[in-house]
Amino acid sequence: MLTAYDTTHILAREPLRQVGAAVGVRYLALPILVTWHEAQSPRLTALGLQAVKTVSATARFELQLWDTRSGRVVWEGFSELTLAEDLIRERPVPFAALIQATWETLLQHLPAEPVLLPPAAAADQ
Repeated sequence: MLTAYDTTHILAREPLRQVGAAVGVRYLALPILVTWHEAQSPRLTALGLQAVKTVSATARFELQLWDTRSGRVVWEGFSELTLAEDLIRERPVPFAALIQATWETLLQHLPAEPVLLPPAAAADQ
C-alpha cells in the first residue's frame, strides 16, 4: 500500500479499509518527512580561522489523516521549523530535537472536533 503511495500519493481504498478494520480505528495518520536541510555559516573569523559559526537545520513535515472507511484524506497539515545555534566546537544540530519541535507544532493544529465530510464524500461511506 505504501509502495503505491510513493508514486501516486493515494492510499488504495480497500487495503486502507482492511488495515483500519484490523487495527480497530476509523482514522489513520500518515506522517511524511518532506525536506531536511542543514547549513553552516561563519560568524566570527580571525586570522583565517573560524572561531564561531552558526549551524542550522530545517525540517518540513506533512501529516495526513485518512478515513479508513471512505479512503479519503480528511485533514492535512504542514509544519516547517528551523533550529539554529552558534557553535565554537564542531557539532550538528540534534536531529531528534528538530523533529520533536516540528511535530509538536504540527500536532497543535489537529482538529479537536470530528471533521465533517462534504455531502458527496459522506455518500461514499
